[in-house]
Amino acid sequence: MRKIFCQNAKCILIIMIIISQCLYHGTAISEQRDVLVSLKSVDSESCITIYDNLNINMCVVYNGVRYGFILKYIPQSSEALWKMDKATFRQIDTDNIYCISIDKSLSLEIPCLIYGSDRYKVKMNYYSNPNDINELYWKLADITLLTSNETSYDFTITLGDKNKKTIKPLNGINAGPIHVGEDDNVDLIDQYKELGIKYVRTHDFYGPFDMSQIYKDRTKDPLNSGSYNFEDTDKYYEGIISADATTYFRLGDSYNNSVPPETSERSNWVEASMNVIAHYYEGKWSGYNGNFEYVEIWNEPDNSQFWPNKTLIDFFVLFDATAKKIRERFPKIKIGGPGFTQNVNLNSDKKQILRDFLSYIKSKNTPIDFISFHQYVNEPSEITTAVNSMKDILKEKGFEGLPMHLTEWNTDAERQEQSAGEKVDLRIKSKGAAINTGTWIEMQNSGIDMAFFFRGDDTNIDNPTFYGLYKADGEPKKSAFAFKFFNDMSKYEDRLSASTTIPEGSSGGISSSELSSQIYVIAGEKSEDGTEAVLISNLSDKPYKYNLKKVGAGDTSENIESSDIISAYGISDEQSDIYNIGSGNYFELPAYGVQMISIKK
Repeated sequence: MRKIFCQNAKCILIIMIIISQCLYHGTAISEQRDVLVSLKSVDSESCITIYDNLNINMCVVYNGVRYGFILKYIPQSSEALWKMDKATFRQIDTDNIYCISIDKSLSLEIPCLIYGSDRYKVKMNYYSNPNDINELYWKLADITLLTSNETSYDFTITLGDKNKKTIKPLNGINAGPIHVGEDDNVDLIDQYKELGIKYVRTHDFYGPFDMSQIYKDRTKDPLNSGSYNFEDTDKYYEGIISADATTYFRLGDSYNNSVPPETSERSNWVEASMNVIAHYYEGKWSGYNGNFEYVEIWNEPDNSQFWPNKTLIDFFVLFDATAKKIRERFPKIKIGGPGFTQNVNLNSDKKQILRDFLSYIKSKNTPIDFISFHQYVNEPSEITTAVNSMKDILKEKGFEGLPMHLTEWNTDAERQEQSAGEKVDLRIKSKGAAINTGTWIEMQNSGIDMAFFFRGDDTNIDNPTFYGLYKADGEPKKSAFAFKFFNDMSKYEDRLSASTTIPEGSSGGISSSELSSQIYVIAGEKSEDGTEAVLISNLSDKPYKYNLKKVGAGDTSENIESSDIISAYGISDEQSDIYNIGSGNYFELPAYGVQMISIKK
């Protein structure tokens, strides 16, 4: 850390020499200016101004009580020491002057100190002077030159210890990386690798991976390889492999191709589904040894688009027959589903569908290793509301602790009342990235085990507010950058506690309620080297400033200095790509901004 404390960036040693020379020549600096200290407001931040003698007029808050005193600089010392003038020590009753908070360590962290035309951030540690044990001394620990934009902050993020939780990747994706839709749409193999996508759910390829296309004629013999058309699906399966990803196998149909089997077709369909799985799981019929872990049976049976002209009991029967057959044929595969819509968690009338499904499979002793559902939200807290509802019903029906897979999630830009501009904000711009980041953090808190964003690519360049992370021509939307952060953040797998507070005396523009509802934070540590990282999302249309602290020994906290920062990157509408936000002591968080900061051990 630079030791800067003098006007024009001269070091403290130089000022000590100058003071010593002045005293030697009989020039009493204290005669030129007496107290030489004042408090004044600079850029809406109270700062302490000092002059040539370097005395500091302090106001501190200790255990809720305000005290004032003058720290006198000791020019003869080579230690850069300040001594409390006990004659000036008093309790302060007024609250209209700027005070800093101190804890039992008695460290003084002065966020803004003005000398000449420059402003500094100063830290002093309490010092037990062996040559003067009856007096109170503070020793210079750190000084950092501030810019005019770094003299105030709205809130503080304090990183604590490990909390015995793990940060999960939760960055699976629906569809891709081989494009669908128009012929000139681009593939996203390199992009999936960059985002660290490890699981691709085989849903809404609009033909490939659909049972209605692979096994189109349900009257044909399911034991005959000639009854199947694997050509298109093989191409898309190879695309998933080429992106270094694993298949999360959705067994069913896409939005445009959903053709559930009739009762008379059910046994053939179930047997055919086993052979489709075998083609991609164990290489049957010149297939692939995919050895994937999960098969999700169907998609949104409570949506008439995916289960038309049939009763839910018909679906329950199909699920039971298929699950039992999978368990018999592929005992290592984890079975689940059925990808319910968000209505079963958010709509009280539709919750009965979930209850009926669970009651049925329990009565039939149907194997199930996970429950899957979908959620599209513009308020991240709705994820927790949905998960808690799911947990309550699972417990009620005897499935407490069943893993939960969120197999579709995104912002909700499909509401009728939304304007075209709102859709752009939610699906293309940084507002969507901020909401999705908050939702990803909320999923970490709520207990989601796996998650799959819907979706990787847009299908038509003329519909850029579709669900994709990328436009049809491969241009990334802001949420694609957020996914890069998700992957990077999940490498800091040992989760740390992280709290946000508004510092005492802050004149910032954020309230406690806004801080708790609009600022999302998660922090973690890498197990192999102990480096740390924090991910921050601002769901507000207002920019803020913040600083970082770390809890140390004895529950004291210390500022994370610029020299501690390994990297600091951000997402905002002001920049076209991920950008470097610098490594100062304060950070500017734009409206709907997302930032990730890595910190030395």
